[in-house]
Amino acid sequence: MATRLKVIVFTDRVGSSAAATDVGDANRARVNQTQESITRAVAAETRGVVIKFLGDGHLLTFDSASDALRAGHRIQRRIAEYNAGADEALRLHLRIGVDVGDVDVDEAGDVRGHGADMAKRVEGAGELTRWSSPIASLPCWRRSSLNTVS
Repeated sequence: MATRLKVIVFTDRVGSSAAATDVGDANRARVNQTQESITRAVAAETRGVVIKFLGDGHLLTFDSASDALRAGHRIQRRIAEYNAGADEALRLHLRIGVDVGDVDVDEAGDVRGHGADMAKRVEGAGELTRWSSPIASLPCWRRSSLNTVS
């Protein structure tokens, strides 16, 4: 296992467990596919790596903080565009946490360590609000959270 300095982005869909029973399996699969498609496309555009899809969120890594913040911003913008045309029950509401730190990268490319843990904690501390801008939403470059689009 190698230790590397990475910028970690953790996304989580708000209310996904409760919504899963309300929308049915086919619609849940469609929402998951939309989220997956948006996240993977943005990661490719911003030099990010999608480490894993967790069913209602993603773990991504970046070599650059500016690329990670750009990705968070683009994900939120694209979610807002999707939500504008989606039925209320099928809308996506994401929280995104960003952290930078050393992580252990295993042979399969998965990451573990304090940086990944902190990105998850930061995401969970984020408020569900309308997106303004990545800079205005970040009180500091570390232990910060990108606000969600509703």
